[in-house]
Amino acid sequence: GIYLMFAMYKNGASSKVMGKMIWNVSIDALVGAIPVLGTFFDFYYKANKRNMVLAVEHFEEGKHKGSILPYLIPILIAFLLVLAASIYVTIQVFQFLFQLLGGLTL
Repeated sequence: GIYLMFAMYKNGASSKVMGKMIWNVSIDALVGAIPVLGTFFDFYYKANKRNMVLAVEHFEEGKHKGSILPYLIPILIAFLLVLAASIYVTIQVFQFLFQLLGGLTL
């Protein structure tokens, strides 16, 4: 994954395609880290395969040219929402477990 992105960057890939690749890897890592859900998600969502498709489309078909800037704010907002949701779910799970084990609350 990282090697492909480094090779793309080294060979002059646009910031737009690099942003899409980073997005793919980030989503795969974040959602893949959630127990049970992450296992099923990893079975379906293949970041490396998606990034290979982006690489071929970029260099052979001339797609994904341009800047990432118009997409950066929505990507950052989505990333922060996924991160916040992951933190919230983790806190809820720990609160449930503490209550189950002895009535402790956070």
